[in-house]
Amino acid sequence: MDKKSLRKRTAWFIHIEIDRVVANLKNGVVGKEHALGSLNTLHQMASTLKDIDSMQHVCKVMNRIIDSAHTTGAFYFTEYRREARG
Repeated sequence: MDKKSLRKRTAWFIHIEIDRVVANLKNGVVGKEHALGSLNTLHQMASTLKDIDSMQHVCKVMNRIIDSAHTTGAFYFTEYRREARG
């Protein structure tokens, strides 16, 4: 596999994984910290290949998550249900 093909496949993988991580965060499967950790790993992959576009995209998504008031995750929903019952 040549370098150009590897870069394209890695960029594709990074963008697919960003979508998966954000969907998992929205669905409450993971919390904010886990999502940021996953995105940090993707950023490291992009920086290893010196893919500036992917690095910028990952940073924008990370900043949005950091700035959001999103605190939900699977554990949060479980605790919230217990409190609602009384």
